[in-house]
Amino acid sequence: MLREFAPPELYIHPVDHYSNSASSAPFVLHRSNQGCQSNVSSQIVCTSSLSWIPPQSTNLTEKTLLPTSFREAYGQYKYLIEEEVSDLPSKFQNIVEQYLLCKDLETHAEAYCIVCGIGLDLYNYIGSQLITILSEYGNVLEATRLFYRLHDPDAFAWGAFISGYTSNGQENLAINLYYQMIQTNVEPNSHIFRVVLKACANALALLDGWEIHSHIIFSDRDSNIFVCSALLDMYMKCHRLEDARGVFEDMPEHDSVTWSTLLAGYASQDLGHEVLDLFCQMKKGGISPTPVTFISVLKACSSISSLEEGQITHSSLIEHGYEDNIYLGNSLIDMYSKCGLFEHAQIVFNRLHVRDVGSWNAMIGSCALHGRLDEGIYLFEKMQDEGVKPMIITYVNVLKAIADGAALDVGRTVHSSAIMDGIESDVFVGSMLVHVYVHCGSLEEAYAIFNNIPSPNAVTWGTIICGYAEHGLGTEALLLSKKMQENGVEIDQGLLVAVLKASESSSCLTQGQSFHALAVEWDMQHDELVGNALISMYATCGNLDDAINLFNKRPHRSTMAWNALISGLASQSPDYVHGREALTAFWQMIQVVQPNEITYMSILKVCSNLCALNQGNMIHAHLIEGGLRWELKVGNALIAMYLKCGNLEYASCVANTLPSWDIVTFNTVIEGFGRSGLVKQALHLFDEMLRNNIEPNDSTFISILSACSHDGLVEKGHEFFELMKLHGIGPKIDHYDLMVDLIGRAGYLNEAEDFLETMPLTTDFVGWMAMLTHCNRLVNVDIGRRSFSVLVKMDPSNASSYVLMSNLYADAGMLEDAEKLDNIRKSTNGAIKKPGKAFIEIGNKVHEFSVGCRGQDLSGPVYAKLQELRSQLKQNGYKPHINMAQGRSSKEEESMLWEHCEKIAIAFGLINTAEGSTLRVSKNLRVCSDCHDATKAISKVEKREIFIVDTYRVHHFVGGQCSCQDCY
Repeated sequence: MLREFAPPELYIHPVDHYSNSASSAPFVLHRSNQGCQSNVSSQIVCTSSLSWIPPQSTNLTEKTLLPTSFREAYGQYKYLIEEEVSDLPSKFQNIVEQYLLCKDLETHAEAYCIVCGIGLDLYNYIGSQLITILSEYGNVLEATRLFYRLHDPDAFAWGAFISGYTSNGQENLAINLYYQMIQTNVEPNSHIFRVVLKACANALALLDGWEIHSHIIFSDRDSNIFVCSALLDMYMKCHRLEDARGVFEDMPEHDSVTWSTLLAGYASQDLGHEVLDLFCQMKKGGISPTPVTFISVLKACSSISSLEEGQITHSSLIEHGYEDNIYLGNSLIDMYSKCGLFEHAQIVFNRLHVRDVGSWNAMIGSCALHGRLDEGIYLFEKMQDEGVKPMIITYVNVLKAIADGAALDVGRTVHSSAIMDGIESDVFVGSMLVHVYVHCGSLEEAYAIFNNIPSPNAVTWGTIICGYAEHGLGTEALLLSKKMQENGVEIDQGLLVAVLKASESSSCLTQGQSFHALAVEWDMQHDELVGNALISMYATCGNLDDAINLFNKRPHRSTMAWNALISGLASQSPDYVHGREALTAFWQMIQVVQPNEITYMSILKVCSNLCALNQGNMIHAHLIEGGLRWELKVGNALIAMYLKCGNLEYASCVANTLPSWDIVTFNTVIEGFGRSGLVKQALHLFDEMLRNNIEPNDSTFISILSACSHDGLVEKGHEFFELMKLHGIGPKIDHYDLMVDLIGRAGYLNEAEDFLETMPLTTDFVGWMAMLTHCNRLVNVDIGRRSFSVLVKMDPSNASSYVLMSNLYADAGMLEDAEKLDNIRKSTNGAIKKPGKAFIEIGNKVHEFSVGCRGQDLSGPVYAKLQELRSQLKQNGYKPHINMAQGRSSKEEESMLWEHCEKIAIAFGLINTAEGSTLRVSKNLRVCSDCHDATKAISKVEKREIFIVDTYRVHHFVGGQCSCQDCY
């Protein structure tokens, strides 16, 4: 049964015919892409009278004898009327058709005036053509008026009318017109079905599509290949893959159009593997692919990062002669970029003979994806120099690259360009500008942009709210969240999860608790994603009791919930205080649910931090049983764990059995080699990575600069620092901090200080702490004081800077200054020294020790062993590093040194393991100089291999020597 018809909004009642004078039918044709609502400058108004011109021929159907203008044709028409030529209107109609088929605006305007003036617009075919022309110019209003002048519109006229609404973005009205046509008993033809199905597809009107499909079946047009293609497209755009596949399978034959439509639908839903399977079937069926087909296949390759299939497709499209197709070129750029081959994308771009705005967008997007900020900005400027105006997506891509590179000044320049182009307030561009300023730490500018956006959407609100939350401004983020609701923008689970993650990343428990209260207020605390985010937030912020309490209250503890708890506990680096609880949770988890790759990555990180090699081995065996052995992300986590535990053999075994290496694999191994003192191997691996066409990222250079620092390779470090720019990577604060550490470690303290003070980014705490550390090591009081002064201004409550400066004074013999500074530290609110903790795995259990602890694990034998070691080491020439600060005697100071947590852990390990076995100790701080020298001596006296993994590197002690060569 047909539904009741609601007439279109632009319904116009029939009007009287125009008079026979053409001058009485004024009309404006608009050339526009925006429909009848646009202001268009190009227009022709035809109101002048027509002159009489003698005829050249009475045979008006001869195309070769067409008059030179429509006015001349009209003159012939008037002349022939006087001559009483038979069947004149139908003959003149042939000439009218010829003129309407041309693409000249002036001719169309002239023809329209004359045709309406003499009444030929009432002929269905002529009227239909005029409706089509009016629709092409975006004048739907005039097309509607003309349609309702027709006495008895046929299917051709209805098709033109419905098509006009569809092509001008008024799909719902087009669908309504279809139902009105049905009620007038006009039988739809194939063209009408195609047009109305296109309207359903664009409007995502699935219910109407289903009903129209039934009409198609009833009219016996379901075998028409063009109608079936339209059905395929409609179902695909409405995400009804099963219905689309059913239509496809029922078709009597398939051509390249239907195959391409099917492939495009699967590609649009990122079903890459299915697209490639269908493409193989298409080729087996002998159907030759079209450019549209290749675009879908390349999109599929991009979505699943299938480089091999992408390269095969590239070769195939060249064989079919489509190498110069600009749309395929753009798709190739996108495919190579998403498959990790930036250079190949660049080659395709450079070879394009013609570039449209899509080409520039694709290449700039590739730069953004690969962190090539400088190249992205260059392309952005060059496209404008070549007269190509950036689109909104262009700005989005280039701003993404700027945000990733934290290039604030460049962001301001592009911001100015957006203002000049008048799109600063566009919600997408505005959101990216907010993201840039937030990411670069300029919240004031971010908020100014945010306020300038007329109607910010949920993404924009989320960006500014998360920005405040990430910078520890929980109160402001909370107020913005409430303001967002007041403005009618609904907060969703995604935003709440994001702000909880921001609280987690800033370790701001109070802020997280505020958002927890908000979740309760909005009745979202029972949502699985929000609940898991709350568990992770509390665990990460160190509130283990609340995390476990929330976890225990979960009605269904899914893998995601377990992962939230374990990953939260695992994220306590560098303190590792909840690592043992994370391991306990993992072994409980596998009794009830199946772990996934996220679980294994989190728990392997715990094993790395605790240097728990035995636990890591058991987890490795368990994941092999679970079938995740060759998952690349898990493989990378395994390699990292074995490298950090000092087991290079097992790390090499896992690395060599991976089916492929990605950038993370290379970064992991380079970092592991650097931390283990294998700097030459790390540098060689970097070269190998480049030979394999794997583009380094900012993490790669962090790893390689760290390796150079470990080995004191100052010149090499400078080379890599400059090499970053050649790879389009703008140095971030981490890279600058590593350069300070590298230069300072080599003893060039003045140069390191100059580097800190002249760097373009705002210096941070880490860089100046590295500076003060090297001043302490080299006993440089002057630069040390300046560094300490900067650190205190940055964070007056951080105890580490006070301790380092106090030790520097003591080593310089300035004991009064050392004692005075220590007293200041103790009186400063919150300036409490972070307690040192050490961990050692005995059997399958991890034991934890703190400085001076005398817990249940430390029975008499442990301290007896410490005293024995103390005596043995002195006999072998070991001298304690006594610091005479705080008025303690040398005896007291020496006793305190032997209560350091790593020495206690080593003693515990010596009395609880077999002779000759290897000890592995993890520490949450950098190993001190005294413990480092003592461990060297212990390894010689006890004839043991000892690993100490601190926050900086892996120390491998054998026979009185350390792998770091005392460079720590």
